[in-house]
Amino acid sequence: MLAAVDGDKTAVVAWDWQHPDQKSVSNGVFFAKPVPNGPAPAIKLALRNLKPGAYRLELRRAGYKANDAYTAYLEMGSPINLDAAQLAKLQSLTRDLPEVKRTVNIGKDGLMNFTMPMRSNDITLLTLDPVKR
Repeated sequence: MLAAVDGDKTAVVAWDWQHPDQKSVSNGVFFAKPVPNGPAPAIKLALRNLKPGAYRLELRRAGYKANDAYTAYLEMGSPINLDAAQLAKLQSLTRDLPEVKRTVNIGKDGLMNFTMPMRSNDITLLTLDPVKR
């Protein structure tokens, strides 16, 4: 996990990496087929020393079928040339829309607790931006 603070903005990148069971298959062969994810323990964040006030919280995810054009490409049969509909479909899958988007209020104690559900081999980005008043 990696956290960064820029002024009043905070970002946390967290990931769950699990080595796939490839059973002596080369990477080229193994990753030429979709690799579904599995469960992983949730990440419990306890952020401290935040300035009191309202923040916009957003959580983004990349992983199997989450901002994942590669799996869709494989499911299309890995075409050498994409037609316009296929390209549009792949582009629509990588819009990086937040799966969580809400306003949170940080009290005088400067604490915020947040639990991020995880799946194997997911990467998440949690951002906190002060709400301008």
